Amino acid sequence: MRLTYDSELDEARLHLAGGIVDDSELLVVGPQLTPTADRLLLAYDTADYLVYVDVEGADRVLRAETLAAAL
Repeated sequence: MRLTYDSELDEARLHLAGGIVDDSELLVVGPQLTPTADRLLLAYDTADYLVYVDVEGADRVLRAETLAAAL
């Protein structure tokens, strides 16, 4: 797993698959709302494996030290 964070957009992505995944082969599900009304988007591949999770409003739902490690 790998976490990336864009501080300008306040979006984090938790990458669950290794290598490069073609976005055209993904099914993105969501948004799912967090308790703070921020959004989670889940991306699945053609075999129904979870590939990544996008977290919008990441600074409100992820710990600061977690985000700092992703920069």
